[in-house]
Amino acid sequence: METAIVEDAAAGQKRPFAIFFFVMFEHIDYILANYFSAEIGHNEQEALDCLRQEVGHGTTIWKELHLQLERAFAEPEFSWKSALSRNNVCHLADEDTARKYAEKLLRSGLNTHLR
Repeated sequence: METAIVEDAAAGQKRPFAIFFFVMFEHIDYILANYFSAEIGHNEQEALDCLRQEVGHGTTIWKELHLQLERAFAEPEFSWKSALSRNNVCHLADEDTARKYAEKLLRSGLNTHLR
């Protein structure tokens, strides 16, 4: 596993960042970039509706996304702030706020809408 040190300018600190996160959580990045990005123009409800139509519940991609979400939320080094920012979803002030927003959007939102 290749690891780099990146500086979190907002927090004024350096933290390890594993390059493999981009690959390990590719479905999360794909979903954020292609459904929830500000560039797409959907509100949260519209993004969830589009995702439900295209992915559906119980499909292979849904199962893999669900697994990646569980792993990402369990991984202390995974930065939701960075994931949301790099996929142009939103720019939040701190990691805790970003994690809470991601939980609301992805965990709760997907579980509610993809049934």
